[in-house]
Amino acid sequence: MFKFNRIFLSIFLFAITISSETLAEPLRVGVPVKDSEPFVIQQDDKLEGMMVDIWEKIAQEKAIDYEWVPQDNYETAIDAVNQGDLDIFLNASITPERLEKVEFTLPIGELEIVVVTQSQPPTLWDRIRPFLGVAAISSLIILVISVFIVGNLIWLAERKANSEHFPQDYGPGLRNGMWFAMVTLTTVGYGDFAPVTNLGRLVSAVWMLITLLALSSITAGLASAITVSLSNQSKPRFSGVEDLQGAKIATVSGWSSAIWADYYGADTIEVATYEEAVNLVVKNKAEGLIDNDADFIYHLGQNPELNLSIANFSIATDLYGFALPFDSELTHELDAVIMRMRQDGDIKKIEAKWFP
Repeated sequence: MFKFNRIFLSIFLFAITISSETLAEPLRVGVPVKDSEPFVIQQDDKLEGMMVDIWEKIAQEKAIDYEWVPQDNYETAIDAVNQGDLDIFLNASITPERLEKVEFTLPIGELEIVVVTQSQPPTLWDRIRPFLGVAAISSLIILVISVFIVGNLIWLAERKANSEHFPQDYGPGLRNGMWFAMVTLTTVGYGDFAPVTNLGRLVSAVWMLITLLALSSITAGLASAITVSLSNQSKPRFSGVEDLQGAKIATVSGWSSAIWADYYGADTIEVATYEEAVNLVVKNKAEGLIDNDADFIYHLGQNPELNLSIANFSIATDLYGFALPFDSELTHELDAVIMRMRQDGDIKKIEAKWFP
């Protein structure tokens, strides 16, 4: 009996020892180290960035012992969490596909999914096209017809009594009549031709009143066309999600942006790095790339020479948080800390540090 108790006690102490060693193992925290700035930035052996700051604050508050496990690809990192090779993965977009493999904490923040394309100056066609619009052409036609009609009326009224200014021959007389209509319309009034008959003066008076009342509306189309032509405006390649159909769109392998490119029927070009995706757009091998706004704004800040801009619409809102294995004991504990940090403004302060 005594021998049995000693064996049982030895087994119990061994189990306690193994359990203690297991509990003492640091948490394996996966971090993306490729194309994840400014959320995670690797500088030699040092990690920094917005998500690093948030995690370190949480770990310090909860006295969590951990070790960094660098990850080169988001999807393989999610699989590593699913298979138990990682205890947690930072900076993961929450998508339906990923929710089938892992569970997530409460969202830490949200990002706008946008289309990035080249900022091109207007071409010669962009300059000419406004003058071929309905408003410009219709305004010009109305103006020409009005001058033609008034020129004829003046000639008819003046051709006999004032043939010196408005010859009786139709061609020269109409020419002078239209010239008179034009200088009256523009309020220049050279005075080289003037009506002397009562009927001619009546036509002139009516024409002057019409030009005063309608000149602004008649010339508005032309003025608008001139303004657009002289401005730097040109029709953007992407003005809505419908423009993504069939367009050559660059995406990074493992990013959730590829899901949206496929959803809207884009001709997706999948590459390994964000730099490659940007270069495809710069070299006109892709019409645009899909990315979240924070990534692009940070990248553009680091590379201000890039002639790129964000299209004037948003594809979707992307939520991101920490990914953990199903039924992880940490999930509820982390949720509570994240909620408190959001309510206290701690997350906003950290965001402001990296997105001033």
